[in-house]
Amino acid sequence: MLVFIFLILWIFLLINTHYTEKILQELNELEVPREFEIKALKRRIIPQIIMTVIVLISMFAFEQKKLSFDYLFKLILVIGICAFMFYRSLRKFQNSKYSLYIKGNTVKIFYENNEKEIITTENINYVSFFALRRGKRGKERKPTLQLFDLEERILAEMTIEVIDYFRLKRYLKKYNVEIVDNYEWS
Repeated sequence: MLVFIFLILWIFLLINTHYTEKILQELNELEVPREFEIKALKRRIIPQIIMTVIVLISMFAFEQKKLSFDYLFKLILVIGICAFMFYRSLRKFQNSKYSLYIKGNTVKIFYENNEKEIITTENINYVSFFALRRGKRGKERKPTLQLFDLEERILAEMTIEVIDYFRLKRYLKKYNVEIVDNYEWS
C-alpha cells in the first residue's frame, strides 16, 4: 500500500514538473507585440452588496424593544463593517474599469472606454506590481499594477491577468522604465 501511495505521488510530481516547465518555456518565448491592450479583471460587486444587505437585515430583524448599550455597540459594529466592505467593493469595482492601450512608447489610459490620459514611457516614473491581501493569510493570485507619472501621481490601478503581467514587464524593460515588483507569481 505504501509503495502504491509513493508511486501516485511520484507520478503527480512528474506531471506537475512537466506542466511548470511548459509554462516557463512559454513565458521565455513570449514576444511583446508593437501594440497591445491590457484590460483589468472584471469585478462583480453585486454578491458583496447582497451579503451586506443580508447582514443589515438580519441585524434589524432581531430588533429588541429596549435599546441597550450592548445592542447599540453591536449595531455600530455591524454598520461599520458593512461600510468598510462596501467601500472596498466599490474601490475594486472602480479599478476594474481601467484599460491600457500600448503602441510603441505611447501608453493610452482608458477609464470606462473613454480616453483618460496619454503618456509616453519617458513620462512614467515607475510601475508597481503587487498582490492584494485577501484576508489574514492569503494573497490574490492575480497581480495588481499601479502606474505612476513623474509627479508620483497614480495614473491607473488595476488587477490584471498573469500573462499581461509578464507582457507588461517585458515591455517596460524594453523602454527602461523602473519596475517595483512585489508580486510573486508562483
